[in-house]
Amino acid sequence: MTEPNELDQDPAKSEQLANIERLLQNDFTPPEPVQEKPATPVEADPETAALLSELFFAGFTMMAARKGAHWALSEKEAQTLGSKSARVLDKYLPSFESGPEAALIACVVLIVGPRLAIDIRNRPVIEGQSVGDQPESRAA
Repeated sequence: MTEPNELDQDPAKSEQLANIERLLQNDFTPPEPVQEKPATPVEADPETAALLSELFFAGFTMMAARKGAHWALSEKEAQTLGSKSARVLDKYLPSFESGPEAALIACVVLIVGPRLAIDIRNRPVIEGQSVGDQPESRAA
């Protein structure tokens, strides 16, 4: 008895060999290329886009107040950043609901954050410490 050729046992390799033989005999027709479907664009949720636009606008407005007018966003720039960011957010976090809770959190962060930063920057400096250092607790 003869051992079966291992190429005969693998259908994919057998098909490759058959294609090579047909190619050598000028009888080869290449398989049709697989047509990939074009990616369908992810549409941004209008509420998410509007919320993100407001966040970008507020954030850049705060930067402009501190660092100069070149940081200010136009309304169109904020809308573009918001809609593009919302598309990415909706793509990777499709179940994210940007309801009133997200708007509240964003507003609190944008309103309280800068005031907190000013308080931290303006607290008195103790001799031998830099502005960001915390005073050490002293044992009595």
